[in-house]
Amino acid sequence: MNLVEKSRKVKIKLDKMIPTDRRVNAGFVVYHRDKKGKIRYLMLKVKGEWTLSKGGIDPGESELEAAKRELWEEAGVKLEKIHGGFKHKLKFKPTVRVSKGGKAKQINVPKQETATFFLGKAKSDKVRLSGEHSAYTWAPPEKALVNIRDKERVVIAKAHKFLRKK
Repeated sequence: MNLVEKSRKVKIKLDKMIPTDRRVNAGFVVYHRDKKGKIRYLMLKVKGEWTLSKGGIDPGESELEAAKRELWEEAGVKLEKIHGGFKHKLKFKPTVRVSKGGKAKQINVPKQETATFFLGKAKSDKVRLSGEHSAYTWAPPEKALVNIRDKERVVIAKAHKFLRKK
């Protein structure tokens, strides 16, 4: 089997595994202030990557309701305040990590995802992780911007800019 035939075979398998419809997500950029008043952002680790809390919107849910539900399910976090003036929509093509013969690579999948992010202040720095995540951290802005997934970096940057104006 030549390389073209192999790539077609892989694409057919991926098409069967991954729906091509759009997925709509909602999430939060969550922060708290430490004892010195410095802002710290909540980041959750999933599959070796730091990410924001987010997930799919269930039928009948608003974006905000879904974002709050996902935050509670993923991290057990309740919010003290939701900043009504902040809402950021992110469009992206997700990737799937595949490995063959010990080599792993990222492959773009044929669907578009959107995620609407809100900004909220946590009631405390207490976190209860779901089984979906392996770790969490409350990161200062400079670390959050370096360590977060590329596609979510802009969300934290905009949230931080919004908070500095307050």
